[in-house]
Amino acid sequence: MTGSKVFCCHANVATGSVRSPLEAAPQFTRYAAFWDKSSGPAWQARHGLSSAQYQQEFDRLSGQGYRLVEVSGYSVDDKDTYAAIWEQRPGPAWQARHGLTSAQYQQEFDRLASQGYRPVDVSGYTVAGQDHYAAIWEQRPSPAWQARHGLTSAQYQQEFDRLMGQGYRLVDVSGYSVNGQDRYAAIWEQSQGPAWQARHAKDPTESDFYIRIAEFIPRFRLQLREFERQAGKHFVLTSLGHPDLGATLSLMKITDSDSNGPYQLFGVRIDAECRQDLAAGVDYTIRPVNTSEVYKWTIKQGLVLHSPKAAQ
Repeated sequence: MTGSKVFCCHANVATGSVRSPLEAAPQFTRYAAFWDKSSGPAWQARHGLSSAQYQQEFDRLSGQGYRLVEVSGYSVDDKDTYAAIWEQRPGPAWQARHGLTSAQYQQEFDRLASQGYRPVDVSGYTVAGQDHYAAIWEQRPSPAWQARHGLTSAQYQQEFDRLMGQGYRLVDVSGYSVNGQDRYAAIWEQSQGPAWQARHAKDPTESDFYIRIAEFIPRFRLQLREFERQAGKHFVLTSLGHPDLGATLSLMKITDSDSNGPYQLFGVRIDAECRQDLAAGVDYTIRPVNTSEVYKWTIKQGLVLHSPKAAQ
């Protein structure tokens, strides 16, 4: 199998604040979760559900006295998909919605707020380049609260600082991407509690740049997973008159979509022993170190990584 392509663009090599706007198509999904070993009510958890499967499971478990306590929406093959947790316990009246556009979510938000419901969980996600929302509301007394959705990173930070200055605490946040741009939905409460901190837009692997891969066999879902397993993991950055830099896949993967469809980003980090040789303000070309005759990285001709100029 050949013909897979990796694309990069002019990037901030020092901070990794880059998302290529070029083509790609991811076909696998990863999950993050935590478990608490303690006593508690009966619970159920599901993932990888289509919209219809999620609704079916929602109706079945609600009929058995389970309450939805967490929902996460995401996109697979341009279709909305869901992971969720239910608990079998009593509580206040509640409502849940999924698959809502931004306008539909705002309409439902306003309607339920007028009936005394407040959001307790929200998930933003993108399907075919359009933001969608899934959320849970409860009808119960609570401290003052605020909720926002569709915020850019700068807008989110501005709202975060403003509300924190008024004594609000962040209680739920969902990050997602719309056409390659970070977006946030969040809920704050004006309440007391222990010291707290929050961060956003942080790559724990501190990737320096991302590469983007496109499928090479239409509608064959496992191809990217197999490519990742078989293909080389290393790259060489070259710039005339400067030392070559080694770089390695960082294990950071981002599934996203834009107007051209879904794609997969792979984080790459400059090797530690090479970082001191990084030249400021120059262009680097990327040479993959291919280790397989079948699964090969190919770089689009003319694309470069541009390192930032040194601070004055």
